[in-house]
This record gives sequence, structure tokens and C-alpha cells, in this order.
Amino acid sequence: MELAKLAAGDEHYKAYVGPPLKYDLLGALQFTLLCAAGLRSTHKICDIGCGSLRVGKMLIPYLNPGNYYGIEPNQWLIDEAIKEEVGADLVRIKKPQFINDSDFKVGAFNQAFDFCIAQSIFSHSSMAQIEQCLSEVAQSLATDGLFLATFIWGKSDYEGEKWVYPGCVEFKANSIKELAWSKFGLKMQRTNWPHPNGQNWVLFHFPGNETKAEKIAHFNLGQYDSDIEKPKASYSIKGKVISKLSRALKK
Repeated sequence: MELAKLAAGDEHYKAYVGPPLKYDLLGALQFTLLCAAGLRSTHKICDIGCGSLRVGKMLIPYLNPGNYYGIEPNQWLIDEAIKEEVGADLVRIKKPQFINDSDFKVGAFNQAFDFCIAQSIFSHSSMAQIEQCLSEVAQSLATDGLFLATFIWGKSDYEGEKWVYPGCVEFKANSIKELAWSKFGLKMQRTNWPHPNGQNWVLFHFPGNETKAEKIAHFNLGQYDSDIEKPKASYSIKGKVISKLSRALKK
């Protein structure tokens, strides 16, 4: 079936989780942002609402065996992703773990996670569901860990009690920030990270990680300058090359 003919929510593993033509884009975006935020192969991550492994298909081969954990109510999405995107051999080697749950039971894995991620989950959730998820994450996030999540900001909070899909819901940023801090001791840092569907990335973290979170939130490659040893004579060599090229062109 042609993906262009499918809509978000249709019964296809690439469409059920969102716009099908953005399946690969959103997976690659999440993977890039996680790595830029510090994710390394030795870290443990919980992919909340992992769906058909948009980012999971990149995280599973990247992470050390046993370091990827996914929560998804619909087992058929995981099965299709393994069949079409990941492969049974890689699953056997990398040993990802999954649970089928709609209540965000991060604690069921009994792990201290370095990272948790919930991409386009809270854009469909009720406030009670967000509260449940934050509660679970707060109990399972490492003290220096980060929880990456997306929201759609609005002028009022969605007051319904049910999951909304494929439609979306909005919340006020201050409402989420207050909820995370007052009930679970999690601070919220807004970011300037991109999202192709107009959602907004935030970082949740425990106190003491403010400097790290703020630095990560403003995405740029300048923070990696200190990792690069620049040749002392690089400027003068470049200048000489340009000068020689200029003289050659004038001849």
C-alpha cells in the first residue's frame, strides 16, 4: 500500500503512529536529539509509547544489549516493526524489552533510566494521564537523567478525561511546569528543538541538573567546540592558500 494514500491513525504500522510520510523523519529526529542530549550506547532508555519503533529501530542497534525498553499498548505495532524494520536477529542480539501497557508503567522494568522519551504522547493525553506518566518517570529516572517529551502549547488546558487520537490536545506550559514540580519534584526546561508537526520539546529533570538541561535545550554544535583540537597554524595556512589562488586567477 502506498504511504501517500494513508492518513495518521490508519491501520498500518507506519500510519497508526502518525503521518506515515514522516515516519522516518520523526525517528531520525528523535535519535539525533537524544544523541545531542548526551545519549551513549552504555545508557538505558525507556521509550514511552514506542509504537512501531520509529526511534526504536535506530536505538536498538545503537545501544548496548539490554539497554532499550519500550512501552506500547498495541503489541501488533511492535511485531510489525520487528518484522519490517528491525529483524528478529537484531532483537535476539540486542535484547530489547517491551511491555504492553496503557498506564505508563515505567517502574515495571525496575530500572534507573538515564533517558526517557515520550514523543507525541502528551499531545493526545488527558491531564490525569500526564500526571500518571510523570509519577512513573519520577520514580524510575536516574538522579542525573533526562526525560524528553513533546507538547502542544495553548491558551487553556485540555479538560477531557480520555485519550484523543488522531486529534490533538493543548496545554498551558505553566500548568505542566507547575504539575511536574509541585507533585513530583521535576523541573521543566523548554527547548528550541525542531519538530515537523509543530510540537514543542521540553526536558524534565531533577534539581541539580539545571546547567546541563539549559545547555542542551539550546541546540547548537558550538557546545562541541572544546572537543576539537584546532591546529594553531590553520588560519595562516588557509590565508596562504587563498592568496596563491587569487594570484593564479589573475594571471
